[in-house]
Amino acid sequence: MQAAFTHHDTTAGDHGAPNEGAVMLTFRHDFDLAVPWLPRRGQVAGEVFDDADNNGRRDLEEKGIEGVKVAVGKTEALSGSDGKFTFPSMEKGDYPLAIMPSAEVHYESNAEQLRAPITLAKGAVRQLSIPLVKPTSCEGRVRLAVAKQKDPSIAMLTTRPDGDISGVEIIATGRDGVQHRGFTRADGFFSLDLEPGRYDLTVNTATLKPQQTVSPARVAVTVERHRIENLAFTVTDHPKQIRRTFSGGNP
Repeated sequence: MQAAFTHHDTTAGDHGAPNEGAVMLTFRHDFDLAVPWLPRRGQVAGEVFDDADNNGRRDLEEKGIEGVKVAVGKTEALSGSDGKFTFPSMEKGDYPLAIMPSAEVHYESNAEQLRAPITLAKGAVRQLSIPLVKPTSCEGRVRLAVAKQKDPSIAMLTTRPDGDISGVEIIATGRDGVQHRGFTRADGFFSLDLEPGRYDLTVNTATLKPQQTVSPARVAVTVERHRIENLAFTVTDHPKQIRRTFSGGNP
């Protein structure tokens, strides 16, 4: 805001003309007013897609995923048939991001950057590209064998009705150190859903009986997009050795 003030002097000057002087006073004040055409809020939009090659970016042949719930703070949006979603305008700030695929979608998030909150700037549109990976089923069986008492190095596979092998824990450890766990059924069958990558599968020996051992100690697998079958471990039951002691006596 500016204001002008002019002062007139009516006294005569040296040549008989009145003296006239001008004084300009300037006042300034800044007002914090909302201007309709200046955006004060931001917006979040983006897409959810099937990251078939697990490289973290969308390639031309990779399709969008429908029915994935995306939450920015307390606001939620659902991806459409093309995988795209849009949020209403939101105040600027930092918001936690959550990805919630439905049970029917059966995908998992693999993007490291999605674990950090997103920052929404005033007047900006934040675009998100969210890769999801469909886990691969890795199946196998733990077989039960019984070692011969005379030669413990020889083990015979058993099909006894009491050969229950349930509750044996199978651990799949990825190259990043993250572990995935599953347990066997009574018949020894197990299944783990794993993202594409390389894993070491081991048996948790703490879930075996004291007289049992397992082989092999480790199974290395490379998980891709196709189901893996016929993974196998053998748990050998070593019966306790019975010692008989004979002592001579009087007839």
